[in-house]
Amino acid sequence: MKIYDNGFIGHNESSVTLKWAGSDTLENFVKNKKNMPYNWYYNTNSFTYERNSLGHRSKEIKDLDFDNYILFVGCSHTEGIGVRKEDTFPEILSGKLKCDYYNMGLGGTGMDVTMHNLIIWFSVFSKKPKAVVIQWPDFTRVLTGTSHTALRPLGFWHHEEDYNKFVDLGITIEYFEAKKIMANHIVKNMITVPKVYFGIKSLVQFDDSTLIEKSTDKGRDLQHPGIKSHERFAESIHDYLINTLCLSFCQNPEEKS
Repeated sequence: MKIYDNGFIGHNESSVTLKWAGSDTLENFVKNKKNMPYNWYYNTNSFTYERNSLGHRSKEIKDLDFDNYILFVGCSHTEGIGVRKEDTFPEILSGKLKCDYYNMGLGGTGMDVTMHNLIIWFSVFSKKPKAVVIQWPDFTRVLTGTSHTALRPLGFWHHEEDYNKFVDLGITIEYFEAKKIMANHIVKNMITVPKVYFGIKSLVQFDDSTLIEKSTDKGRDLQHPGIKSHERFAESIHDYLINTLCLSFCQNPEEKS
């Protein structure tokens, strides 16, 4: 991870097309392939990860339709690790709503990166999105590092003793709960357009307002949600935006909060 000149945090690899990313590695694919049936979808269907100049799996910001777009933030589930970009719930949902979108999902990151990028977005761009979908990552994840070009997200997958001690202490002194409270207040006061807190059932939900969906199938890495899951996520968020928040793309997004 690194912080780019315009303030956004993104993957180190920018303006590139990658065959593999995150937990979706060639090594895992070869291993998984041995245990999957002959007609496994990914035996004959390959795809790549295209990252823009900010290391995001999205179009360039300069190409975004700022008059009609929605914004997504989250971790690898939102980035879409394990599936094609066309099969991610941000792209499916934007198609249902007939609007453009920007995806700031970054695998491995936590609440700190999610909040950082949201604050930068709403500080830099005057034209607000029609809606914001926030997929809150594991609240114990943290970003570490001593240089803006060499940041490293830490999570339980590292199995580091010091990190585990930090998490145990953070839970004991309610540090993470305080972070969630502050993040919630920042979002509610900063984002005046319709917003959805979205979560995957396997993760600890952010709060009682979080829209929770279960992952029903797996992507190519067999660790992240698959195509059917992303379709379900998009359908669920779409219904929530339209039926619960009464989102209409015919009106000014400032009129609803």
